[in-house]
Amino acid sequence: MINYKKGGNSVEHLRYSQDSSEVERSFRGDSRFWFPHQADWYESVIMTKKHITTEMKWIDWNYLKGLASPLKEVVDAVFDRCQEMDLVDIMSFSCNWNEEVVAQFYATLHISDCGRIFQFLIGGKRFTYTMAQFSILFGHTGDQVGYGGSYIVNHDESKVDLHEGNELDASKMYFMYDWAYSDIVLGQVKGLTPFYRLLNTLFRFTLTPRGGDSDNISHRAKNLLVQMAPGKRKFAVMEFIWNEIISCSSDSSSACHYAPYIFHMIKTVTQLNILHSTLHVSYHTTKGKIEQTLHSGNHSTNIAASGSFPGAYPPIFAPGASSSGAAPTSSRGAPSSSWAAPSSPAGPSTSHGRRAPKGKKGKLDFIAQGIFACFNMCRQNSQEIHEHIRYMDEELLKVERRQKAIMAKVDLPHSPVREPRDFLLLQGSTIHGMTMCLKRTPLKMLSLTMEVKKCRVKLMMRKRKRVMMMRRPSPTEMVMVMAMTTMSSFLFGA
Repeated sequence: MINYKKGGNSVEHLRYSQDSSEVERSFRGDSRFWFPHQADWYESVIMTKKHITTEMKWIDWNYLKGLASPLKEVVDAVFDRCQEMDLVDIMSFSCNWNEEVVAQFYATLHISDCGRIFQFLIGGKRFTYTMAQFSILFGHTGDQVGYGGSYIVNHDESKVDLHEGNELDASKMYFMYDWAYSDIVLGQVKGLTPFYRLLNTLFRFTLTPRGGDSDNISHRAKNLLVQMAPGKRKFAVMEFIWNEIISCSSDSSSACHYAPYIFHMIKTVTQLNILHSTLHVSYHTTKGKIEQTLHSGNHSTNIAASGSFPGAYPPIFAPGASSSGAAPTSSRGAPSSSWAAPSSPAGPSTSHGRRAPKGKKGKLDFIAQGIFACFNMCRQNSQEIHEHIRYMDEELLKVERRQKAIMAKVDLPHSPVREPRDFLLLQGSTIHGMTMCLKRTPLKMLSLTMEVKKCRVKLMMRKRKRVMMMRRPSPTEMVMVMAMTTMSSFLFGA
């Protein structure tokens, strides 16, 4: 078996050359695969992942638009821009998926020379799907031209192809950042205005799914965010997802992206009712968590924003200058030092006129945040497990009803159908109580720390006493003991 996770082993050229419709099967032992490289990719790359598919969530726009100010202004600006770019429907699309089926798709994928026809195996059976069908399936259309006995989407010149050229350099994202929201690191989420920060968060679960470090804006997500700036042209949405699937199929470091869209496509072309193994949940989080992520509301800095809230700055916007000005650049084309560090940021100052250093978070606050994050993670996992158990119970109940109905028809004795089980979730009051308890964690941790210090003092005192009691006798004491032992044996000898 070839390990494609090791350097020097690439499967990209085999994605285009090994066509199962033209070449006889060369792999024996597993009917799911046609060629050895398909089984090797499945075993050495896909099945070695902790999570076979990347985390995907659908966007509940009604929930987001129901958030209170100042998030409402950010969500409204993001929603209006996504609507202009024809992204609202695809981001709110929901479809549960089966991880094994998606894994078979990526393992057996063959791409045509034009890059617009997919050929894959599901259960050893060959299927073909074109980019035209993929676009129409999700409500996007385009000019179609004949190719290889089928139709593919012709390149739409009116829309931008985000995969044309190289990945965008981080320095060209300067207009998305503002010192008012955080320290600026180009190519990362630090310093992004709320508008672009929320877009990046939503895209991470929909159009540009990624696992791992959430601080970095990776790969073509940079191109996508820049294209979302006000005044930019539309881009080919489904062509972007299509090309990202092609890139993912040869990337041994990534899991299987776009599972909901791929599984919906597979169910459509196979006409099979395939059971799902993973739920496609919606993006839900608390108002305070979003505020903290976007650095808005009470979590903002004391520096005045360079532009208007919510920070939907156009690409000609220069932080620190008027919105109609051009970006100041240095000789290398990067943002100049006058933009990189504000000359006199507003903030608290000392009696000497210098800005006071920003206070560091205490260790207790850090521990409290960690506990609170663990609580939220456990709560989310509990809800997902609860939904899955309830779904499985409903399916088992359907099977039981069908079985009892058959037994009744043939006059066989049987027990009555059981009632559906009740699945209780944590009530709001309980969650609120646990939240309030976690908010009081710093005070409890402080008292606990004091108790630990007292215990340490007591232990040290006991240890000193023990050392004094168990210390090694001096030579004089040893001589006296030996003399007394000799005298007692002489006087009271055995």
